[in-house]
Amino acid sequence: MLKRVSRGLGHTAKQAQKIHLKVDVEKLDNLPAAVKKCRVVWSRGPKVQMTNIKDVTKGAVNFKQQLSQIATMYRDAKGGFEPKDYKFQVQVPAKGDETKLITVGKADLDLSVFAVVLGQPQSKLVPIMFKVGAASTGYLKLLITAEAVAGDVDEDGMTEVSGMTGVAHMIEEQDLSGFNEEAEDADKFSLKASLKPSPAAAGSAGRKNSRFAAGATTAAAAADEAKSWEAKSPGPGSRRGSDA
Repeated sequence: MLKRVSRGLGHTAKQAQKIHLKVDVEKLDNLPAAVKKCRVVWSRGPKVQMTNIKDVTKGAVNFKQQLSQIATMYRDAKGGFEPKDYKFQVQVPAKGDETKLITVGKADLDLSVFAVVLGQPQSKLVPIMFKVGAASTGYLKLLITAEAVAGDVDEDGMTEVSGMTGVAHMIEEQDLSGFNEEAEDADKFSLKASLKPSPAAAGSAGRKNSRFAAGATTAAAAADEAKSWEAKSPGPGSRRGSDA
């Protein structure tokens, strides 16, 4: 509470504007193979919004769900807004206890840049670094709309928490045991200078490396598809139909 008051006092000389942020969580691509279902959590401090938990199909999830929050933005000297970072997290049910949610990837995003153009949906592709098995990057597709809020609005009162399951377990860093099958499999095929692999082991390793190569190809395809999606969608400061 004191932190919020002190932060507010520091902005008293600056022009404040209430902004209604709407975030359409479209799709999450290139999820690790160990992740079978997940949700996306959007938060800043105690204010939290989240999608429903959905099943993963071929490394991807289509959420098609809109989240929203009210934010206070402060004008900077150039007429824009001061940075306002929000956190996006990917959470999965804990092994053996689906009432607990584990964060397996996250990213920060400054949403103040989307408030420059009001009322226009703007696309954003957010890279998510996963910490499950081998290092990998997922791509979170968002469509963000900022709208001015008239009158005196209670910021916290207008911020509803959706997808209440697991709110009590919103811990950023948790034990990821049970979600590292790929890493454990990779260790089985790590090269050791003191050992010469048998023909059977070599064949098994070759098949495993083929799967890793296929995974890399899939990841590259997901990255290309994600970038193509963002290129075709309006970004911050652009307007729909501008090419017409």
